[in-house]
Order: sequence, then C-alpha cells, then structure tokens
Amino acid sequence: APSTGPRGTTRDTTNTLIVNQTDLTTKFNTGELEHTAVTGLALSRETYSLDTTNPFRKADGTPYTSSSADLAAAGQYFPAMSLSDPNSTYSGPLNPTLTGKSTGSLDNVALYGFDTLKANEFWEFNGGLRVERNRGKFTTYGVSSTAPNAGSVTGISSIGDNAETLFSYRLGAVYK
Repeated sequence: APSTGPRGTTRDTTNTLIVNQTDLTTKFNTGELEHTAVTGLALSRETYSLDTTNPFRKADGTPYTSSSADLAAAGQYFPAMSLSDPNSTYSGPLNPTLTGKSTGSLDNVALYGFDTLKANEFWEFNGGLRVERNRGKFTTYGVSSTAPNAGSVTGISSIGDNAETLFSYRLGAVYK
C-alpha cells in the first residue's frame, strides 16, 4: 500500500573537537637492561549541538494532525507514494520549525607511562600504566509544538552528567 512516510526531518549538527597529546621518550640503561620509556599526557574536549527541524509545517509551525481538515491539507502536499513509482516532489509551503534541540560535551584527561626493557638480543619486556578521567554532559531541551509558540525552546527537559576514572595496564614479553 502507498505510504507518505517520514518526510523532511533535518538535523543540523555542529561538532567541535580539540585534542592534545604530548609524549616524552627517554632512553637509559640500568645494568644490562636497555630502557625506552614513554610518558605522556593526553587532553581532549568535544562539544556538539544538534537542532532538529521539520519544514513541512503549517504557517504557525504546528504539525499536521489527524483531523479531517489537516489530513485534507496534508494530502494535498503529501500524496500517497508508491514504492514502485515514487514521486517525491514536494509542492507545498516550507515553514521550517524547530522540533528538537540537544547539546553535549565530553572531556578526557589521561596520564600514562610505558617502558620497554631490552634484556638481550632475543628478549624484550614491556609494561605500561594509564589513568584517565572522562566526563560527559548531555542536555535536551523541550520544544513547543503548539501555536503560537511552535518551534520555541520551552526549557531544559533532561540533563545527563557522568564522570568516571579509568585505570588500565599492559604487560608483555617479546622473543625475537
């Protein structure tokens, strides 16, 4: 059966990402062992903003409903579409209206150290530690879908905030 489907949703996303990783590599010996040690600091911050809009709205920004008048008006612009012979040309008015809004950020700070010990021409041993702190924040905003304020942000509808400290390690041996 023909269907009108979800037409016209637009997502406008802005992402910003900044990353800095600084490593310090040193080589030294302890007795017969040759060390190559790497220590470092990694910093990152990512932010985003997402606005969802729909241009296929009434002039006051409200969506078409299941009322007979709205169905008649919407049918004029959104005729049933056949899957075998689709016609996706829209001929109606465009009234872009904000329908959703969210923002978020993620921050990361990590400290790490890694050492490779060369015991002889055949054996190498390595080990490392890393500790990092991640914090993510997320906010969704309420958006009015009723006249006369359709498309207006009505306030914050939910907030998410999570922070975790992570610890990891690596150990290994290589025989050449």
